[in-house]
Amino acid sequence: MKSEDTSAETLLQTEAAIGVSAADVSTATSEGCNGQDDRAKNPFKINAITERVSLETSTHNVKFRQSQSARLYNAALMEAVQAEYSEETAENVANTSEQDLEFLEKRAAAQRRGTMLHNLMEEIESEADVEVVLQSAIREGKIAPLEEINELRKLLHSAMQHEIAKEWFDGSWRLYRECTILTRDEQGNVHVPRPDRVMVRGDEAIVVDYKFGRSRPDYHEQVRHYCQLLKQMGKQKVKGYLWYVASGVIESVAL
Repeated sequence: MKSEDTSAETLLQTEAAIGVSAADVSTATSEGCNGQDDRAKNPFKINAITERVSLETSTHNVKFRQSQSARLYNAALMEAVQAEYSEETAENVANTSEQDLEFLEKRAAAQRRGTMLHNLMEEIESEADVEVVLQSAIREGKIAPLEEINELRKLLHSAMQHEIAKEWFDGSWRLYRECTILTRDEQGNVHVPRPDRVMVRGDEAIVVDYKFGRSRPDYHEQVRHYCQLLKQMGKQKVKGYLWYVASGVIESVAL
């Protein structure tokens, strides 16, 4: 008992030197003893220390937002579709019948699908890329309805098996997708034509432009111009095609 008093007295003298009260020392001594007893019974027990913590809350309105990639993609898609409408069509919409409006809506949906196919085709180098490109478009929110996904998958695989086109996806061609060709006209003005797909193999070159409407003479002229530029770049064997993917038609362009 004397040794315990001496120990407590020594602790009091030491703590007094740093300004700790006798009551605090008594409490600490008691807790220390209890802590030792508790740890003897349970070595994993930890004596908790209470501290005051200040908390602040604030209200945040959380909203779902479309990914930037999907937003820009769909905006460009709608812009391309709207560009297909002539000013005359826009002026006459107010005077059209319900049946005509239904036709216009279906046509707009077909044009949207065509533009989407165009964008998907740009990413495909071989038939093995079809599923990869589709899954990427789904993840980015570019394609949503399951029915549309299955329809696009079937159409793309069918396109890869076209009698003329299947050679273009066999992996033997060096592919240039949406690459800009810098050129000048006779007046010195700079032009930047961008063919959809250019495939090069040795001295051969094939130019393909995807189309999703009716055949037009200016489409042929456009591809013919691309081919002439490639000949100026040194390619000896150049061919040009218009590919109407949705209808499965490929037109050869006379050079």
